[in-house]
Amino acid sequence: MGAKQSSPQRHRTEAPNRHPGPGFHADQLAALEPLIAELSAELSDTTLLAWLYTPMALPLAEALGPEAMVYDCMDELSLFLEPLPSC
Repeated sequence: MGAKQSSPQRHRTEAPNRHPGPGFHADQLAALEPLIAELSAELSDTTLLAWLYTPMALPLAEALGPEAMVYDCMDELSLFLEPLPSC
């Protein structure tokens, strides 16, 4: 796959988002969609769980067809120094 993958634990594959710049905008989603499609094909016989730290990643996570998704909303992003306008 074009994206770097790792398996830090048994039954766990990570494919961290390595796009340039913060957030998820149309240009970035267009660049990431082929990588997600490739990852989805590689993991087609696997039960998937998607773990998101931002709802902006939802379109990409949905493309994987996970059995479940977790939205980890531990931090209030709008309180960060110089938050994205969408926060």
